[in-house]
Amino acid sequence: MDGFYAAYLTGRAGNTIVLFAIRGEIFIGVDGGGLKYDGQVEATERGLKCTIVYVIPAQAANLITGASPPATEQRVPLEFVLPKDFWNGQVIGITTPMGPVNAKFQKLRDW
Repeated sequence: MDGFYAAYLTGRAGNTIVLFAIRGEIFIGVDGGGLKYDGQVEATERGLKCTIVYVIPAQAANLITGASPPATEQRVPLEFVLPKDFWNGQVIGITTPMGPVNAKFQKLRDW
């Protein structure tokens, strides 16, 4: 699973791209709206369990979920499971504390 990936996200109010890397159990990424993603991944029988914290900067641009941007920086915990072959182009729904998003993943290169 080690590698560099793109996630194309769509929400109620827009879309963005997340560029992220997985190396071992480490997940790190950024998106087009200035959000940062840090966390861990764990391979399970069901797929890849992701435990992420994303950071929304103060006065961020509009969020793709339609939620109002925070006045101060906000750290948002998120946990979800991706299928083992998540990068095959399938659309995967992810429920976040700010609202639902649909994601389509692409593996860009191996680590």
